Amino acid sequence: MLRTCWKALPLGRDTCIGSSAVCFQPSDTSRSLPPRYLRSHPVLSRIAALNVLSAARQKLDSLDKVTRVVRLCIYLATYGDFFDQPKVADAASELFRDVFGDDKTSVRMVLGVASLPLGMPVAVEVILEIEV
Repeated sequence: MLRTCWKALPLGRDTCIGSSAVCFQPSDTSRSLPPRYLRSHPVLSRIAALNVLSAARQKLDSLDKVTRVVRLCIYLATYGDFFDQPKVADAASELFRDVFGDDKTSVRMVLGVASLPLGMPVAVEVILEIEV
């Protein structure tokens, strides 16, 4: 069973930081994502990205206030022989591009790690510049 968590906080006058995670329920926690879930990583990264956007929209009242994506970082809990992290992160990157357009999106960072807190398979962190 999966659950999602998200949080958005203002950071200065014209920047908002948001983070999101897709979490396993405690009974499903592990040090890294089980092989059966590796194929669903793109779906999970998209869900985490949607949560970031949802939190930003709730905090800002509208995503129209976003002037650009300053930073997008996607953390993936994977095994050592899993090398498709960029393909998995594409789902989150494409969502931000579709919502804000190519001219407002930034480069991204994708990190494959042995584990994430609470057994999360995916965590997405984004910094958005907003108009004040």
